[in-house]
Amino acid sequence: MNTITTSLAVSKKLKEAGWKWKDAPSTFCWWLQEDEEPRVTQSWCDKGFCIPAPTAEEVLRELPSVIRSEQEYWLTIRREYEHDKRMEVVYEYDSDDVKSNSLHHTTGDTLANAAAECWIYLKTNDLL
Repeated sequence: MNTITTSLAVSKKLKEAGWKWKDAPSTFCWWLQEDEEPRVTQSWCDKGFCIPAPTAEEVLRELPSVIRSEQEYWLTIRREYEHDKRMEVVYEYDSDDVKSNSLHHTTGDTLANAAAECWIYLKTNDLL
């Protein structure tokens, strides 16, 4: 389950940045109970403390497909070039110079974490 949802650390950062269940309902949440290890469960927690743990798809649905600034930056998702096990979520425009053509570039150990880190960046920089 932990590979399809955001990690606990990223979920906490999402919550701090303003991710709200009512705006973007999550199927899962991290359930935090003082006497238990944190665990991912269905989002209908009736006791304890819950932090949304959205899936990659749930986060990606909240990301714009294009951001218009001085260029049109398009959402791109791929495996990281140098580290095949990591995922990238990038906003970039079409250019031969790969290093200078991105507005924002995030990587993560899972697609959910990479997408969430991108959402956090966009939210905190008023790009959503």
